This record gives sequence, structure tokens and C-alpha cells, in this order.
Amino acid sequence: MKWLSIIVMAFILTKTTAQTPFCNLGDFKHIALTTHDPYDRKEKIIKWIKKNGTTCNQEDITKIYNGLAYLLGTSDDGEIRVLTYELYKNAKNKEKK
Repeated sequence: MKWLSIIVMAFILTKTTAQTPFCNLGDFKHIALTTHDPYDRKEKIIKWIKKNGTTCNQEDITKIYNGLAYLLGTSDDGEIRVLTYELYKNAKNKEKK
């Protein structure tokens, strides 16, 4: 019975922490490099940026922005560039305060 409660608690903790947004550049790269269709790739990257981008610091956003052409290929467009630029400006303002 103790093992069952431990397994249930581990599942609950994993479930709650998995939903918390955080800046994991590995996830970003994984989405970009494993999604073949450019339209799907663009939508998934925009979703990731909107969900996790605000948790990234200025250095991480710079890494994302500088790697967009390489990682996204034909999915790299103005919409994604604007989103990352806005994140960069907001992160820069946060770090100044």
C-alpha cells in the first residue's frame, strides 16, 4: 500500500511540474528539428514562445533569435522574429530593474 501512495504522489508531482512553463532551449530545438512540415513547425514554435518565452532571460532569447534561421529553415518569418524581439526587449527591461 505504501508503494501505491508513493507512485501516486510521484505522478501528481510530475504532472504539476510538467505544466509549469520554463525556458528549456532543448525543447525549443527538439520541436524545431523534429517537426518536418514548415507550417506545423511554425505553429508549434509560436506556441512554445508564447507559453515559455516570458520565462527566458536575455541570454536565452539571444540564443533563440540567433538560431532561428538554422533551426526553423523555411518556417522562419517575420511573425516569429517579432515575437522573439519583443521577448528580448521585455527581458532587457526586467534585467535593468
